[in-house]
Amino acid sequence: MKFPSKIKIAYLPSKYLLEIDKDENGDIQLNGLIGQVINLVSSKLKFQYEIQKPPDNEFGVRKKDGNWTGLLGILQRKEADMVFSIAVTEERSQVVDFSIPYTFEDATFIVRKPAPLIQMISKSYSTCLLSYLAIPFHPRPIQTFEELSEAVKSGNFRCLVEKGNSIISFMHKAEQEHSKLLIENIEKNNWFFEKLDENDEKTLDENTAIIGSRYPLQIFRARFDSDLFEISDDVFMVRNFAIAFRKNFCCKKMINNVISGIFTSGFIEKFKRDVWTKILIQSKEVQFETETHHQITVNDLSTLLFIVLGGYALSFVVLISEIAFSRLKKWHFTI
Repeated sequence: MKFPSKIKIAYLPSKYLLEIDKDENGDIQLNGLIGQVINLVSSKLKFQYEIQKPPDNEFGVRKKDGNWTGLLGILQRKEADMVFSIAVTEERSQVVDFSIPYTFEDATFIVRKPAPLIQMISKSYSTCLLSYLAIPFHPRPIQTFEELSEAVKSGNFRCLVEKGNSIISFMHKAEQEHSKLLIENIEKNNWFFEKLDENDEKTLDENTAIIGSRYPLQIFRARFDSDLFEISDDVFMVRNFAIAFRKNFCCKKMINNVISGIFTSGFIEKFKRDVWTKILIQSKEVQFETETHHQITVNDLSTLLFIVLGGYALSFVVLISEIAFSRLKKWHFTI
């Protein structure tokens, strides 16, 4: 069977993952990790492609009437032939077919590191004098999903997730109480965003977490000052990513053969390295205000010194007052 000469691809643009550019002739060029995969597959199977973006800008969720939104809705209505790099789920397989997986990602979360405090550490020097050394101290950030749920439960923390992401359906099905609490609060407060790369460092303040796949979160952190954020080591789940086809698409086997070759040849890892190289180059062009450790100066401790001196002054006033009161009392009794 001959592969079709032209294919319709549904997509969601994402910085460093799937970027849409145009060359000098106005022809579309796909860049980024997923863009390179599409270009490689199209060159192997010798087809051209058209691209289509869903109006609601999401991967897709099933509505009450059984129809899907987003990318999956486009495939369900057969308005496009395939979607590259989408998480494989049992629910989605009811309306689309999947290729063999070509990568996998664990779902976790990212938080902003708490602001450093001043920790006073006593240390004896060889002179036997007791001295105090002030060093920056970073409070421990939220590290697990259980801690995240407790923070959300307290009412002082929020948790964001991408609209239409399959993580949402997995959280609904999870048996852990902390997962149920998180998704209940996410939906009750409408803590959704359309695209991760549309957020900035201001969105992720000290009272906010973002749940998502580790690799996109790593890209998000690298785009800004990496020292500001921390990605949790805790894993909610691991998802396979593959190409989704509309039902009855003719040539899934041919696509699978190409995907198998791409995976075994290490192209995915190469494309990931290309992305990191691009991010590194761009980060050198934009100088972040990174935290630097330096010798403690008087300016660093000025507030503490004012407090200490104020305490000494107050103590001196109290001492003088007590002495004066004592002498007045003696003078009174002498009279």
